[in-house]
Amino acid sequence: KGVSQRGAKCTILGLTLRVNRQSAIMRELSWMMLVVAALCLLIDTSAAAADGQVTSDDPPKTVTADEADSPQPPKDDNATQTNETTSNEKTAKEGWMKVLRKEFMSVDLGTVDDFWINFECYLSRYPSAPARPLWDDAMWVYLRGLYTSIVGPWASMHLLEDGFAVPVYLGYHPRMGRGVFAAQDIAKGTKIWDEQYSAEFTEAWQMRTFLLSVPQDLACDLLQWCYGMKAEGSSPHGGVVYCDLDMGSFLNTGSSVDDVNLVELPQSNATVSDVTATTNGKLTKTRMEELGKHATYAKRDIKAGEQLLTNYAEFDFDHAWRLIGM
Repeated sequence: KGVSQRGAKCTILGLTLRVNRQSAIMRELSWMMLVVAALCLLIDTSAAAADGQVTSDDPPKTVTADEADSPQPPKDDNATQTNETTSNEKTAKEGWMKVLRKEFMSVDLGTVDDFWINFECYLSRYPSAPARPLWDDAMWVYLRGLYTSIVGPWASMHLLEDGFAVPVYLGYHPRMGRGVFAAQDIAKGTKIWDEQYSAEFTEAWQMRTFLLSVPQDLACDLLQWCYGMKAEGSSPHGGVVYCDLDMGSFLNTGSSVDDVNLVELPQSNATVSDVTATTNGKLTKTRMEELGKHATYAKRDIKAGEQLLTNYAEFDFDHAWRLIGM
């Protein structure tokens, strides 16, 4: 096997002449034909090894005149490169999935990184990713109701309001993406927004349930919006994760201290009734937490159309995710 038909014919002819020793001429011819046969075998064996062509057991391919004259399509190098890139990306993604499988996510299991990878939230960071949606009031109503159903009725919120004390609107910034913009001129010291619609998660199972109960696209937004803070007595773990369930989630951080036009301060709205209730030990948990929340104020005069920018570094404590178990 591996010997071509042409090589076989040459060998047979050479052996035939080699047997016939009737004359010196025939003997010389037989030696010559043996040499030719050996060359035939050598050439065919080399060609078959180099081109992967068929052997003598495989019938030769018949090429019609139309096939011989028809032009062959050019090789598309770009398509080949694209296919290779897609294949590499798919391989890399499958590698991640082997490490962080969806089985790692449940009410009782899964870190914030597990959710980020398995929900493919990283895709939204690509330059070619489409613009993220500007969620409307119906979305906030949905999230507030879901939060109350998970944490308990004591965490209920008003469904049809938000925490902004001045007119604002949502829009897109060419570099920062979604953001909150002033709808009118705002004087320095004006109260802008408070945290009365901020969901508070002190246990990992609460946060996981929240993320697993919403569409994947919305869960990715929540993973970007929610932030950790140090807890002083309000959490058994020393940390709390907050999610602002209103347009406050779209407040961006300034790229420098000079860009920041908002400042966060504690609210001082306690009344005589609150003081009396505290003295008598009858201050409700809801009211106590309301008094402990912060509000955002205008750090300087802000022009209409200007984006409202806070400073995440003043309050964000990323380690709180780990402290609550995520």
